Amino acid sequence: MQSVFKLKGHVCRCMISLRRLKLSDKSLSLRPSSSSSPDVKELAKMAQIAVSDAEAKEWQPKINSIIDWFGQLQKAQVSGVTPSIHAVEEGIPLRIDQPVLHEARSEVLALAPSVERGYIRVPKTGIGADSLGASAGSGAEETNVTSSSSPGLAPITVSEPVATSVNAAANTVAEVEDRALSAPPTKEELEAFQALDLRVGKIVSCEKHPDADSLYVEKIDVGEPELRTIVSGLVKFVPIEQMQDRSVIVICNLKPRNMRGIKSFGMVLAASNSEHTVVEPIAAPPESKPGERIFVGEHKDQAPPATANVVEKKKHWENVQPGLVTAEDRSVTWRGLKLQVLAGTITSTGLVGARVA
Repeated sequence: MQSVFKLKGHVCRCMISLRRLKLSDKSLSLRPSSSSSPDVKELAKMAQIAVSDAEAKEWQPKINSIIDWFGQLQKAQVSGVTPSIHAVEEGIPLRIDQPVLHEARSEVLALAPSVERGYIRVPKTGIGADSLGASAGSGAEETNVTSSSSPGLAPITVSEPVATSVNAAANTVAEVEDRALSAPPTKEELEAFQALDLRVGKIVSCEKHPDADSLYVEKIDVGEPELRTIVSGLVKFVPIEQMQDRSVIVICNLKPRNMRGIKSFGMVLAASNSEHTVVEPIAAPPESKPGERIFVGEHKDQAPPATANVVEKKKHWENVQPGLVTAEDRSVTWRGLKLQVLAGTITSTGLVGARVA
């Protein structure tokens, strides 16, 4: 039976293909009354279907009955029947999607029994209120939770310990992450930082990307014989006049990326506030020279940077980046250690407590 359904599906595709190609009856006879059966291999070839010899041998005796079945379908009365979706094929425009903003976020969070490693653990589908209450413990007080921004929502009854445990778990996760990022780096973590080729750079020229309104295309001196082409998304945050001759910090051993048709050979580091409304490149002291490598703390002696392939494979940048922040004195730090060159500390112009990426 399964092979018959498969054959029907293939013949259906064949019929559609023949209809589109507008083949004449002389090209391939599909009439049930024909004295000879159509060749399954020929049908499959017309519909661009891969059919094995075993399938062709099995289906050949059934082909006439299948075609007769399609012939009967052609005679079916379908007037007044709502057609199925063939909008793309027939040129009928699909309805416009109506996205719905879920504003009851607090209710969803309140129903989650716990948070684990930054992810909310939600109850299994189908469990009742009794089991939810049981998981929160006996004697739990109930409260109605509603969203002021969602007047049409019915109150949701939740247990106080559930909501409390969610908030406590979320705070615990955030505190653990903050402590981990501010703790001194281990030997392996320090080696990951030193595998990055962070250098002082000077922007020699800057122009807007011809095909992207939010991107600059910069030529940057990083101490090499030739200038590096680097593409940065700073148009909305830094006027082009302020980019010219600017001191920046560049990661030089990332794999080149194609940015809207222009290959970028590195990345300019910038600090940004939490809303990402203020973004500014970080900079080295004026006395520093293009090409100087960045180090942290007292670790001036560094091993040669890793290759771009190694940086990508071991995810060195992804592991280092979360620990980069600006301190109260606007210095850029990693895991509590200041980023430095021989002339002094890497700084942000005005952002404090900002992430650097």
